[in-house]
Amino acid sequence: MSTSSGVGSVTAETDGKSNSDFIQSETDVSPNLKEHEDWQGDKSLVECMHHMLSNQISCDVSFFVGPEKFEVRAHRMILIARSSVFFEKLRKSSEEFRCKINIPNIDVDTFQRFLGYLYTDEVEVDLETAIALLPVARRFKVNHLVQLCLCLLNEEVDNDNVCYLLDQAIQSHALSMRDRALEIISKSTRACLKSDSFLRVSLDALDHILQSNELNISEQELFECSLDWAAAQCLKKKIEPTDANMRSQLGNSLYRIRFSLMPKEYFQNNVEDRNILNEEEKAEICEITTNGRTTNKEFKFDQHLRTTTEYFRVLRFEKLDRKLREHTGHPDAIMFEATKPVWFHGVVVYGSFIEQTLNVHLEVTDADNKVIRSLGHTFESVESEAMHEILLPTPFETVPGSRYDVIVTIVGKFRHMFQGISGKSVLPFKDAEIRFFQSGNSSNGTSINEGQIPGFLLS
Repeated sequence: MSTSSGVGSVTAETDGKSNSDFIQSETDVSPNLKEHEDWQGDKSLVECMHHMLSNQISCDVSFFVGPEKFEVRAHRMILIARSSVFFEKLRKSSEEFRCKINIPNIDVDTFQRFLGYLYTDEVEVDLETAIALLPVARRFKVNHLVQLCLCLLNEEVDNDNVCYLLDQAIQSHALSMRDRALEIISKSTRACLKSDSFLRVSLDALDHILQSNELNISEQELFECSLDWAAAQCLKKKIEPTDANMRSQLGNSLYRIRFSLMPKEYFQNNVEDRNILNEEEKAEICEITTNGRTTNKEFKFDQHLRTTTEYFRVLRFEKLDRKLREHTGHPDAIMFEATKPVWFHGVVVYGSFIEQTLNVHLEVTDADNKVIRSLGHTFESVESEAMHEILLPTPFETVPGSRYDVIVTIVGKFRHMFQGISGKSVLPFKDAEIRFFQSGNSSNGTSINEGQIPGFLLS
């Protein structure tokens, strides 16, 4: 009799003898049994189980493991007791002689470790072993071993393996581990998505990543990483990585990519010329980037801005001006550009010499004088030199070489404000440079060298 399942192909062999005949069958008695006749006396239950497995004593199941079909023997009773998958497939042939099970896609060492755990509840696990054992434990529904492997991965997680942890946590419904993996990916998105483990995650894991609003990476890089993943899936399935095939691999996850947030030049040069999107989708995205909306009510692509979880102060003044100067209530402004894409989260401003409530209006415009972000904000300023952060609800990503005008208007009952001096025209930020320029909208004395707006909040 033979059946096939997720376990592998299962064959039960019998020669028609009675059960008592099986007990006396030569093939059922280990050739080394006589050498171990007195091994039980001083061993615990776990030690006896391990001894029987190691010495292949009275085994009634044969596994043929890996591409070489290496034979590994075990005991039906243990397998049925420890795994619902084995219970379902082996109990039906419990009165027959020996089952043969093919396991072609697991390496021998991993499968032997797995069997060892079934017999003893013990296994030595390092990061490499946990990565190998986890899919086996899940396949045969040995949940305690699944959790053991997940916990070790959770302790040893880094940018190189976090995508694997995310994938396994999703499949195991381990929500806290899933959320921790997504948090790590949100903080080091670029490094995580450039790892080999990202190319091997499931479509479900990819979808979790793409739908996150907290990714610290440009939309165009996210698109390119998604194409790398799709190409890897094509190669795995031995199909040509054409645009059409890659789109097929991405499925509905493609709609998680916010094409309308990409710089126009990038979209025209790297998306429109390809067949990842159809012509109707390209036209609709161009309509949104031009008019800010689309007439198609069934437009499927996500348009929400992503936010990053960590930002840094970039301060442009070396000193604080301690001279008492009157603030006119007119706008302070400074222009800037970045040599590489950065996320702009907000500004840093000085408070007043006197404790009071200050009303702040922040506006950021592009080179065409189009308002990108605007915000009204109120804060309590105390009599101190402390700077105050004005944070945008949603940041925006700068285009390298494009200039932006940051305009801040501060109004309060008392007009005496702190100011900075000895300003710098260029500041380093990560692998980019932030360059400052005089703004024509500044009418309160702020310039490259002195004034308000001492810093930006960037990531």
